[in-house]
Amino acid sequence: MIRAIITTGEDDAARLVAAMLSDTPVIDGLKSLTDGIGGREK
Repeated sequence: MIRAIITTGEDDAARLVAAMLSDTPVIDGLKSLTDGIGGREK
């Protein structure tokens, strides 16, 4: 039973880290906005 709780906690932490490191729509929008203002758009 304790092993199941530990495993679940590890899975949750791994999913959280993966979500934080991946690109999100907010990050994509921020990149577009800063590239447009900064003149890096082609």
